Amino acid sequence: MLQIPLKQLKPAKQNVRQVKATKSGIDQLAASIESQGLLHNLVVMKNGNGYHVIDGNRRLVALQKINGKDSSVEISCVEIKDNESEIGLHANMMREDMHPLDQCDVINKLCSDGEEDFDSVAKRFGQTNKWVQQRVALSELSPLAKQKFRNCEFNLGVAMALTLGNHDRQDTFLNDNVDRRILPDYAKRFMTNSKIPVSAALFDITGLEENLGIEQDMFGDEAYITNVEPFESMQNSFIEAKCDELRNQGYADVIYLKDQFYWDSPECKHLSRLYTDDNARLEDRTAVVRYTTHNYQLDIDTDYIAKDLERELEKEAIEEGEITPPTPTDYSKPQKALLDGYYLEHVRDMLFEKSDDEFLDKMSDAMFLARRIGGYTQFGDQRIGQVHIDHANAFPLNEEPEHLEMTATAKFIKEWEDKYKVDYEAAEISSIQFVMAMSKSDRTKLKFAYLVDSITKSQAQDKEFVDITGIEPANCINWFKPDATWLNKYKIDQVESLYESLGIKAVGKVNPKKRDLIDAIVKHLDEKPDFNPFADWAA
Repeated sequence: MLQIPLKQLKPAKQNVRQVKATKSGIDQLAASIESQGLLHNLVVMKNGNGYHVIDGNRRLVALQKINGKDSSVEISCVEIKDNESEIGLHANMMREDMHPLDQCDVINKLCSDGEEDFDSVAKRFGQTNKWVQQRVALSELSPLAKQKFRNCEFNLGVAMALTLGNHDRQDTFLNDNVDRRILPDYAKRFMTNSKIPVSAALFDITGLEENLGIEQDMFGDEAYITNVEPFESMQNSFIEAKCDELRNQGYADVIYLKDQFYWDSPECKHLSRLYTDDNARLEDRTAVVRYTTHNYQLDIDTDYIAKDLERELEKEAIEEGEITPPTPTDYSKPQKALLDGYYLEHVRDMLFEKSDDEFLDKMSDAMFLARRIGGYTQFGDQRIGQVHIDHANAFPLNEEPEHLEMTATAKFIKEWEDKYKVDYEAAEISSIQFVMAMSKSDRTKLKFAYLVDSITKSQAQDKEFVDITGIEPANCINWFKPDATWLNKYKIDQVESLYESLGIKAVGKVNPKKRDLIDAIVKHLDEKPDFNPFADWAA
């Protein structure tokens, strides 16, 4: 073994390791050498007045970083005579990589002995305080987890996720997933499903870390609250304070909903939604505070007003001439959506039941081919029907009218879909084979039924559609029978106006309620179903 001055050592031009060392890697190695000394000698060959380093170039750079390139500090070296590439290859191949847990156990032992802390160990290895904490966390996995990790039954990512749970939780998870490939995200979800992310706290957690039992994810940015009861108490206190703050601001009322929807809450049944063009005063508004516990989301909506108050304000505005009274044709957005749905169902029936074969054939081909032959944006006009012929809903979700009957189109489609299901279960034929076996007339009619079923509410009233089909809303007879679902979306003044317009006899009550008037209108239209909201009378 030779002791060679550092300034005489140069890196070999042909080195087995071709990957350039990183600055951080050199810094860490330099810290290790300063702390522990040079643990492995350099392997060198004589080259003129100096030496080429065959194995140990990273150590050489680290030594130069510590002492300077021109230092005369003597370095322990092993000299070889020839075959430097082969020697270098052997030197690198014979080093067996440490298992990550070996490193972690050493780091943990240094910290647990009491002579070192995270900061001193981090400095010794040229790392950060968190790097040391991460290694300690891995070293403190359950014995079962460490055994499986050493046996390569899961990867480092899973091991990192397991540190988020205690030993019992780790062992439960591993025993439940024997002989199954485990993914890090799956392990993390299991370890944290009884914990609450710190980001879920609506309140400031500063100074409350111990009370909340906060645990840091050593391998991520998130931290978790483990003491659920104090968290829920503080969360509720924050929300109550927010409600009090809104009351102090002067809102007419503040309603707190926990895991409830506005439309499903009895407390909100008396409220109406305000829209952007409404200028209701703050003292007339109701604030709805909604908190959902599954995602810790707090929403505050101040665009509500009590229906009784809304009517009073509207009457005052009408009396003072600020607004004109609403007529039966001033439909709300939800009401217009229902009305358009009724009309679409009527149009589908008319098209399907009354079209002759020639029109059916021509119209179905036109609807199917128009988008492709004309493009999506030509002239900016609407295309009737969709190329993919998917069903277009006539009514908003959960707002289907009372006693809604299946249209002739829907019945025909269901008939053929049921037939295909029977044939498929009997012979397992494909849908393509099934359609190919149909007669031309059945095939054409089914195509038309699907296309009619794909027409949307806006397309049914578009000028292009009216010109082609001759079906015009104002000219349709006996297509609309308003039920209580639709009439209830009217304001009381509109119900009274419609009641008078239809010439219905008095209901026999001095001050009839809205429901009494609606019942009378429904009964009248059962006997005389000729009401058309698109007709001229409504203008």
